[in-house]
Amino acid sequence: FLPTVLEYARELSEWMREALAEANYCGQERDRSFPVRLIESIQNQSEPYLNLQEIEVALRELEETRMILQQAGLYTKATHEMSYALEEGGQSNEMMCKVLTLYIADSKEKLKPFEGLATKIHLLCELINKRFSYKVMEVTMKEGFVFKTPNQERLKADKLSSGEQNQLILMFKLLFKSPNNAMILIDEPEISLHIAWQQSFLEDMEAIAKLSNIRMMIATHSPDIINGRWDLTSGLEEASCEPI
Repeated sequence: FLPTVLEYARELSEWMREALAEANYCGQERDRSFPVRLIESIQNQSEPYLNLQEIEVALRELEETRMILQQAGLYTKATHEMSYALEEGGQSNEMMCKVLTLYIADSKEKLKPFEGLATKIHLLCELINKRFSYKVMEVTMKEGFVFKTPNQERLKADKLSSGEQNQLILMFKLLFKSPNNAMILIDEPEISLHIAWQQSFLEDMEAIAKLSNIRMMIATHSPDIINGRWDLTSGLEEASCEPI
């Protein structure tokens, strides 16, 4: 028997390892063919390439992406700060731009296996950390997710309160286990939720629905769940009794 929250932590760890393996395979293929592709790019005078300004922007965007992956536990922390200040190089300028253009394209391909998983991990951590008091979710490839207390004690998910575990299970299932274009039915989510969690519930569900490409129908008796969003509601007297 394994608690659901620990099973989900294990599954997340496996998905992270699979993404890493795919990224490593892609990286090996790109690195192996890099010299040939670079020589072809240099020799082909008509092949387009980025200018210095575009390269600086692209390199910064790559670094921002790596930082997001690092926060999601999917990328190794840099040993030193990366900064870019490219200067005109006369006759060598074209060759430098071609080299960096190819490097940027390869780097984007190597990071693709992480993209979808990283955005979901980032949102899960954001929503959970907003809810849980005196605990911070930490995602690692080894453990999936664990929690840190203010005194740096590490807690596995099965040590959370029952209410916290229920919230974690709900968020995880909606983000990682809902089929694309699914309609999710949620009945009385206010049960066992204190007022602060109820008031942020719809906002959080909208963020999840947008990222996971799902729709939700929520049945509730709580005005705090609605929290002023009456534009999203329909009363029972307005509901159609015709079969769907």
